[in-house]
Amino acid sequence: DVGYVFVHGMGEVDRCANQADLAAYWADTPLILAPNPADRTVACYDGREAAETAAVKVAQTIIDAPCGRFNKCVVITHSFGGLLLNYILTH
Repeated sequence: DVGYVFVHGMGEVDRCANQADLAAYWADTPLILAPNPADRTVACYDGREAAETAAVKVAQTIIDAPCGRFNKCVVITHSFGGLLLNYILTH
């Protein structure tokens, strides 16, 4: 019983502003990997922001994510989302 956090890649848009765009970005991936909506969180950030700024928002989303009864989350990233996670873990 763990939670899943999805972090998208960079883009010239604010994916937080358009939840339909954010959902389309991941297609059905969250549903396939975590069928229970209570176990998944989709992090978002404005792809035009500096990594330092975006990382703060993504880190807070990870901290706030429901991580199951074992308090563990799997973070799944795409492209720049992976670089943000690396930044978060090293800063």
